[in-house]
Amino acid sequence: MIFETDREFGTLELIGHRSTCGEWPRHFSFAPGENYLLVANQNSDNIVSFKRDTFTGLIEPVDTISAPSPVCILFR
Repeated sequence: MIFETDREFGTLELIGHRSTCGEWPRHFSFAPGENYLLVANQNSDNIVSFKRDTFTGLIEPVDTISAPSPVCILFR
């Protein structure tokens, strides 16, 4: 689900949907710099990276890697 935030009231409005390009998204995290979002899809054994539009916040898939049952994405 894609939400927009009302900056004055802090409320959320549903504005769309985006597939995680996998099954059973277990965790997601922004990469440092917040230009990319990574999603761990546990049941399809993949991690998908999405490029984030810094103006709109919308995301587009750019790459997928295989990973057995990923459950968490951490950056140090």
